Amino acid sequence: MSRKNRKLLMALPMTLIAGLGGIVMGMEQVASGTAPRASSPSEQARSAKELEQVALQRIAIRHRLTIGQLKVVSSATARYPELGTSVQEFKVVDQKTYKVYGLALDMAGREQDPSRLQALELEAYDARYGRFDPSLAEKVLETPDNELLEVAIWLKEPGVQAPPRPRPGRNVTQDQVDALMQQVADRRAEAVEAVAGPVLERLQARGFDASADALAPVIFAHLPVAALLEIELWDEVERIYEPQLNAPSLEMLRATIHADVVNGRGITGSGVKVAEIEV
Repeated sequence: MSRKNRKLLMALPMTLIAGLGGIVMGMEQVASGTAPRASSPSEQARSAKELEQVALQRIAIRHRLTIGQLKVVSSATARYPELGTSVQEFKVVDQKTYKVYGLALDMAGREQDPSRLQALELEAYDARYGRFDPSLAEKVLETPDNELLEVAIWLKEPGVQAPPRPRPGRNVTQDQVDALMQQVADRRAEAVEAVAGPVLERLQARGFDASADALAPVIFAHLPVAALLEIELWDEVERIYEPQLNAPSLEMLRATIHADVVNGRGITGSGVKVAEIEV
């Protein structure tokens, strides 16, 4: 997309682009025989509690279960800003079999497909910003072609096969754990080098100031805007960002849980290996 056309698209109100996304979604539903119908008064925005009951009823009917044996264990709102919509996603467990079911409802209680919404959201995002982060996209449009911008180029990465883990219950020594962790790091570095190496060489061959991260498929560079508009179209590029300096957002947490008292006694946790487990 040309700079002029992108500037025109970015100037469009978000509601208009969201409307276009809705038209696309509606056309697809018509083609599949599931055209959306007008909402009746009872289908207007429902409360979280009402949506939860709708989710339980749908899952109970679909899987021939009773509502009494089902329990909502988590729910979250998924927002799609480019489409101007959001859905409530539920995770429901059968308390007899412990089987887990998922369901997504829009605010009127109609079932939605999150994967399809995400695909439409990405299409709308790419139409507006291309492969640039929104703040960088705006800066690119307003910056002369020969002016340098500092960027972080995130590259597409194929799946990487991790080393086999030790069998559960097997006793391992600290040396064996350290060896496994080093193997994981080495394999990760090799995978990143295979992705970033050729792109880095390509940039440096053109005289650009660029460097690559060792463990993430990202290249940091200072590039003229004209080159950025070209590099954005490279097949290897996933997204281009402005580099950001991250800072702790929970600076009061340490004092709140009195960790500062423990740290003052010389106990900092430095060098201790921890694991995060998501269930």
